[in-house]
Formats: sequence, structure tokens, C-alpha cells
Amino acid sequence: MRVVGESHGSHEEPRNERGVAAALFALFIVVLLGAGAYAVDLGYTWQTRRHLITTTDAAALAAAQEYVESGLSTAGGRQADACNGSNGAQEYVDKHIPDADMTQCQVTLEGPFDPDTLPPGFITVNATENINYFFGPAIGVNGTRVSAFTSVSWKNPSSVYGGLRPFGLCLATLENFDPFPSIGDGIDYTIIFDKDNDEDCGVDAAGNWSVLDFDGGSNPQGEIDCWTQYGYGDEQCPFGGPVGVGDWVFGNTGAFNNPLNSELAYLRNNVDCFGLPVFDEIRNPVGELAEFHIERFVSVKLIDYKVNGDPANRFLTIQFVDCVVQGDGDDSSNPLSPKIIGICAVNGTDTSGC
Repeated sequence: MRVVGESHGSHEEPRNERGVAAALFALFIVVLLGAGAYAVDLGYTWQTRRHLITTTDAAALAAAQEYVESGLSTAGGRQADACNGSNGAQEYVDKHIPDADMTQCQVTLEGPFDPDTLPPGFITVNATENINYFFGPAIGVNGTRVSAFTSVSWKNPSSVYGGLRPFGLCLATLENFDPFPSIGDGIDYTIIFDKDNDEDCGVDAAGNWSVLDFDGGSNPQGEIDCWTQYGYGDEQCPFGGPVGVGDWVFGNTGAFNNPLNSELAYLRNNVDCFGLPVFDEIRNPVGELAEFHIERFVSVKLIDYKVNGDPANRFLTIQFVDCVVQGDGDDSSNPLSPKIIGICAVNGTDTSGC
């Protein structure tokens, strides 16, 4: 007897399996496309946040430098300048990410504000930015908001590797001023080479000034010229490592000479501020083999100079001004000191190290 139904049933099961496979494949494609779209949105979020972090880093560094170098006599004035001035944090954020919002710009000082001995402190900049997703709206997620925090500190230098000029100033010269100079007092201080007192900085110190050889050796004129014009640490000039408080640095006991005329003219006319090492003692006082003990650093601007005529009457005229140099800092409070700035905390981390 012929059974018709058996042949028909044998073809139906593979057809059902093919249908299930097609449905699973379609679901897999949807999941894969969704994961890819989500990855695109996450990548865009990561990239945007990295850009925001870079911007708050730069904005906080600019704000810290503006705070230190503003020259204003009040803490509130300096903070306003650092946060909202023409070179401040808000200006930097607006210029680089117009759609971002600066939500915080706050200065913290470790002691009472004093423009002459600006206490160590730090400034924190926080910015946020909205992100609109490309594919997120398809699943009901339109975007997110990212933020970045950066804190930048300023301290007095324990060592300097950028921004110094090769002229050592006798500490006693500073201490003999009456009244003692103030940062930003606008007074021109003309300091001649000849000492008022033979005992100042030791009898072996020939004068109030020395010409220092930061990388050791015989004080070649080319190095002194380069450091005078561009500063120790500039890539165009020889470099022998940081110059630190407590170091003994080779130098020349003689007065400035005429070959420095053009470099000093450049320094006077083009550089707003720079660091000078201050020495308090000298040993081995034999010409270029003399060594000078670095006691601190001061920040100044060159107003005038004389490098010819009677060596005893050659001089530098300077003003004491706020200045940032490159180096390592500590919590000392020497007056007239330049400042070292650097990032000390990011993304809201602990600022105890600032």
C-alpha cells in the first residue's frame, strides 16, 4: 500500500531549521551593528574627554603663570586676572573648546597673601562639555557630559634648569638695601660691580657680581653670550644640568665685558623677566676657576647696563618683578624669588601634594 504523507513530512524539518537560522543571523547582525555603533559613541566620548583634559591642563598652567606674574597687589585681583583675564583660564578654554564650560577656577594659598613673598599655592580649573551621540538616540541615549579637573601649583625653586641668566648677585648686596626691595615696587636698583664692604660675600669675592659658568669649565664667551640672550636651558645653548640652592658653581670673579653688549641689549629690550642666582660665599678665587655658593634665586627685569669703562663702575640696573622659571620647587619662602609651576593633581585627585 502507498503511504503519501511520509514523503511530505521528510521535507518540512530542514525548512524550519533554515528559518530559525535566518532569524538568529538577523538578530546577530542587529546586535553586532548596535555594538559597533556603541563603540563609535564610546570612542568619541573618550576622544572628547582627552581633548578636554589637555585643555584644562593648559588652561591651569596658563592661569598659574598669570597669577604669579600679574604683579597685582591683592589676592582677589590676581585670581580674577588668572581666571578671567586676557591670558587666563577662561580665555584659553573658550579659544580651544568653544562649546565647553569652565565651571571652576579657584586659587588655594598655603599662607596669607603677600605679593613680595607669594606663598606656595595652587589653582584648580574644572571644565565640562556636552557630547551628542551619533547612534545612541536609536536606543534612547542621546549623549553624556564629560568633565576634567587640573590643579597647578607654584613653589619657590630648589633648583632651576630654565630661565636663568649667568650673573651671580652677592647676597649681602640685597641685604644692604634699606628698605629691602619688594616685588613689583617699580624701583630701579643700580648695582655696580664694586663692593661697598670688602667683607660682603667674603673677602675673596671681587665684587657684587660674578659671571657664572653653569655647565662647568672655563667660561667660554660663546656660552655666556647664549645664556645671556636666550637663558640657561634654552635648546640653542649648552646645558650642564639643573642649578640648585646649595650648589657650588664655577664662575669668573671679573666684571662684565664689552662683548656682552648686544646680548644685554636683547635681554633688556625683549625679555620681561628672568631668574638670577644669588651667591653668599666664594672659594678657590682664581679667575675662571672660582666657585660660587648658590644661596637662592631672585626674579628680575633688566632696565639698563654698562659693560665698558672702569670695571669697578660697570653695572646692571634691575627691577624685582614676578617671574616663572623652569625647575624643581619646594615650600621655602625666600623673598624676591621666582616661581616654579607644574601640574600637581588631575581629575579631582588628592591635592595634598600641591
